[in-house]
Order: sequence, then structure tokens, then C-alpha cells
Amino acid sequence: MIHELSFKRCARRDPIGLPIPVAYQPQNRVIRRTRGPAHALAGCYCGVTHLRKRLLVLTVTALTALGAAYIVSPFLSAMHLRQAIARGDRPTVDRMIEWKSLRESLRYSIARNAELLPAATDAARAVRPTMWQRIRSMFGHTMLDRFIEHYITPAGLTKLYHAKQRRYGEPKKPAFIQAGISFDQLRQTWRRVKSAKFLSPFRFVLELEDRHDPDRRIKSLFRLSHISLTGFEWKLVAVKFRYITAKERRLGRLNGFEAGRH
Repeated sequence: MIHELSFKRCARRDPIGLPIPVAYQPQNRVIRRTRGPAHALAGCYCGVTHLRKRLLVLTVTALTALGAAYIVSPFLSAMHLRQAIARGDRPTVDRMIEWKSLRESLRYSIARNAELLPAATDAARAVRPTMWQRIRSMFGHTMLDRFIEHYITPAGLTKLYHAKQRRYGEPKKPAFIQAGISFDQLRQTWRRVKSAKFLSPFRFVLELEDRHDPDRRIKSLFRLSHISLTGFEWKLVAVKFRYITAKERRLGRLNGFEAGRH
């Protein structure tokens, strides 16, 4: 609304009754400004801009959450696989492992390990061989092959897990505790992580320190196998064992000493 100075037309007459020129008297008048098409377009543009900003914020938030879930997903898949092995969930273990490549990697790694090869051989001797295995042993089938065939299976991995618990005197946890992943388990596993990196968007390498042998490293290769609304699922492709060198041991002690000083 604006004020416009207007004039009111007033007629005056002289003493003898003749009209005289019209005089104009100022008067304030209120004029209402109407909203035209330009104003409507401006309001529409402001609404679209606000909507675009909200969509941008939602998109950035969703992408950030998706990226965080993707980065953490291989680590969670590894823990989920370990829990499935511990409680004997064979369908889950079977789904989360590529068995052919895993057996090949373990056969190669154990055969070149002076400590694991005797243990695998002793475990294979304790297994009663089948007729087919007896025949194959006459043609070069080794105890390591028997160990791989018997224990690198959904049921065999659970047997190895519980045998390791008995060997080191670990208490057996109830099934309802093994079914979930607690914060304490996440913290303890994170302390054992020595290396974790993406080789590509679909391949991830995780290197852990052995719980019972600080000099042994367990290197696991995972491959992204499934993406769904519930998250990302990774498959275990290969496992390799190695022992740290004297240089790595000295470097680790030096890093621990420096961390203790701070």
C-alpha cells in the first residue's frame, strides 16, 4: 500500500454568482497495489529454490550414510561370519564363503607354514578316511588334502573353532550370546586389526593379529557379493597366514613404547 497525493476538485463561485476557475484541494488517498503475474512467478521461484535446498540436504545426508555403511560393511561381515561359525549356522557360513578359492588359498598357505602344517597333519590323521580317500592316498593324496576336505566345510569350520576353544581353555559362550555382535566384541576385534584396505570397490583385505599368537597374522580377502536394502554382504574368498619379521616386531615395540610415552 502506498500513499498518493491527490487533489479534490472543488467548485467556487464569486460574489455575483459567476463560476470561477476550479481550484484543486490536496487530499491523501490510499492506493492498494495488486499482485500481478510477476509477483506470482517470484513466489513460485522462491518455493522451488527452497525445495531444491531441502532435496540437496537429504541427498547429501543419504549419500554420507550410504558411504559410511559401505566402508564398515566388510568388517561387520567378517564378524558376522565368525559368529555364524561359532554357533554352527551352516546355511549362513555356506552363503558367505567361496569354498573353492578358500580351499586353494589355505592349502597353499598351510603347506608353507612350518607350524600349521604339522597341526593340520595331526588333525587329518585323527579323521577316519573314506574308501575314496584311501584310494586317492595311493596316488599322492596327502594328509593336508584330507584335512582341507574334512575341515574346510560349514560343519568342519565349527569343529575347528570349538577345538581351538578347548585347546586354549576358552569358555564356551551360550548360543544367545553368540547370536549377536556386542560393542565389547567390536572393540576387541578392532584392536587386533593391523591392516584394512579396499583393493577395489568390490574387493577388501583385512589383516588381523592372531588372538593366541601375536606374531601370526591372518590375512583375509573379501569380495562384495550382494547389495540389498538391508546392507552390503561380502564373501570370504581367501585366507593366508604369515608371521611378522624381526623388523616388524621391533617396529611394533617401538610404536608401543612411543604410545606409552604419550
